[in-house]
Amino acid sequence: MNELALGWRTFPGDDYRRVRQLEILRVVTALYDVPTDQVWPLDRLRRELCDAIEAAGMRFDVVESL
Repeated sequence: MNELALGWRTFPGDDYRRVRQLEILRVVTALYDVPTDQVWPLDRLRRELCDAIEAAGMRFDVVESL
């Protein structure tokens, strides 16, 4: 049986440490300033999303708007 996973949508400027206080383990987010026809820069994806979210003790689980 599949388990439903609770995630939290975040936006630029959100403090991931505060989100983690809500006992959230998974994050849904995007690089909202990158135009829809552009490839996301891998270094920004890692630095601004993956590394920051994981440093707060959560997992970057879902990419929105791809």
